[in-house]
Amino acid sequence: MRNRRGLNRIGILAIAMIIALGAVGVTYSAWVDEIAFTGSLSTSDIYTTLECGTCSVDPATTGTSIGCATTADPTQLTITVTNAQYNATPALNPHYYCEFTVSNAVNSFLPVTVASRSITNYTGV
Repeated sequence: MRNRRGLNRIGILAIAMIIALGAVGVTYSAWVDEIAFTGSLSTSDIYTTLECGTCSVDPATTGTSIGCATTADPTQLTITVTNAQYNATPALNPHYYCEFTVSNAVNSFLPVTVASRSITNYTGV
């Protein structure tokens, strides 16, 4: 019988496999970890302005007009329709258009959109 000292090839291979599996396990556990963080973003005031554009009635109706005016608050404008016409046939009713422009303050890179609108002080609508 031979007397063996140390590990044979199978023993060395088994130890290498255990070390390799341990390394894979550590790497996988680091890869699937989740990191959660909270924070806040603050900006200075965002200033926008509304500017009136062209207003029109289609088709043009005699005596009917539409106008746009800004108010003291640069985030509000007033659109006034005078002598609005009505026809019992919906296809013959005029369409009222009024363009306006929403502008950011100078050097402001945050997007500004119109989020809501409210109609106040209307009669007969």
